[in-house]
Formats: sequence, structure tokens, C-alpha cells
Amino acid sequence: MKNIFSKIFNVISPQGIKCIVCDDELSKTTSHCVCDKCFDKLPFIAKSCTKCGAEIYSKSNLCIECKDQQRYFDKAFSVFNFENEIASLIYRFKYGNQTYLAKYLADFMFNKIVEQNLDFDIIVPVPLSDKRLKLRTFNQAELLAAALAERFGKPLVCDAIVRDRDTLTQTHLSKLERKQNLNNAFKVVNKKLIKGKKILLVDDVFTTGTTSDEISKTLLNASSNSIYVITFAHAVNKKEKGN
Repeated sequence: MKNIFSKIFNVISPQGIKCIVCDDELSKTTSHCVCDKCFDKLPFIAKSCTKCGAEIYSKSNLCIECKDQQRYFDKAFSVFNFENEIASLIYRFKYGNQTYLAKYLADFMFNKIVEQNLDFDIIVPVPLSDKRLKLRTFNQAELLAAALAERFGKPLVCDAIVRDRDTLTQTHLSKLERKQNLNNAFKVVNKKLIKGKKILLVDDVFTTGTTSDEISKTLLNASSNSIYVITFAHAVNKKEKGN
């Protein structure tokens, strides 16, 4: 997986740009935003669940979670496991106000999408509630989606679906509580933009998939064609890993 990303990475790093992980200067020959030393340490997902994209460690094609529940999206993909340097990057991006990282994180996501040869019509970011947006001042998913839309030359659609009500943060909720928290939380407000479309849904981290599922269900009910999900990172399932 790392070799594939090294070969297909086509972002030319300008002189003076530093590694986004360790802050060391990048050499002129570096073709990505991470120095070689840090790149080799990144927790790329190897074998992944064919439904949600989680890394799996057995001979099965489905992770433990996807064996036991329905998914409304067609397939989800993530580049990294959400741990170590990747968790730190996400934290800096979302809570450290380092929004410039969006284009660099999106470059990894871009290559994952190219690798998977995904066919989609429009790009839709996971929406934030108005209250959350005012507090954070930006939607991290929208920044990633905008960078991907620019790279692919595809329409960025941010005003088709909204988070209809403010919800609790999902971080410390159980699986059942997550579903209850997000039940009917999203609403399609412009059906014309998504009707019959193959959608690429973008977010920063895939945790249990509850958010992606609820949005996908809402989009399908509004006559979308299909939904693929791309995230920068995927939470590690300790049951799957055997820890």
C-alpha cells in the first residue's frame, strides 16, 4: 500500500515546505507532503473491509461491525488507521485551527479514490449543525471536499443536505446512543442537486459509520443513485484487532 501511494503521489512540494508530521524541511525530490522517515511510519490501512473500509486482520472480507448490521452506503474507504501521527494530524486540523492541512490530507484521499477507480458525479461533505459551525468557524469535511472537488474537477455540493438539528457529539456515545442521537438529524433541502446522482460523501474520520449511514439513508430516500464514502482515517476496532 505504501509503495502504491509513493508511486502515484503527484503533488510537487515547493521548496521550503516542511513535513506536516515532524516539521523537518522536505528535500527538493520529495513528491509528497511527508518526509520519507515519517512516511514509512504512517499507519496505512492494508487489507480492508469491503463495506466500511476498516482494516481487518482475518480471512473474512467483512469486519465484525459490517457482518452484524445494514449499511446504506455502497462502500466506504479510508487511507489510514486513526492512531499515532494520523490522530495528531486530525487533531491539529480540527481543533488546532491548522486548516491549511486540508489540501495535504485531501491529497492522500485523492490517491485512494484513484486507486479504487471510483465513479461519482458530485462531492458532498458531511454537514455540521449551525451551532457547531459557529463554534468551530469551519467545517473540516467541507474543506477536504473542496480540495477533492478541485483535484477531480467535480461539482462540490454543500447546500443539498443539512444537519436539521443540533446533536450531541458522538465521541463518547454507545452504538445504540449514536443511532438514536442521529435519527432523522439530516434533511435534504435541494433534491434537484442529488436526484439520480452518484455521490462521494466526504468526512475526516470514520468511527462506527453511524453518521455516514444516516446521511446515506437520507440521500437515498431523496432519490440519489449511490453513495461512496471517503475519509482520511478510520477508527481502529479493538475487537477486530483482537486487543
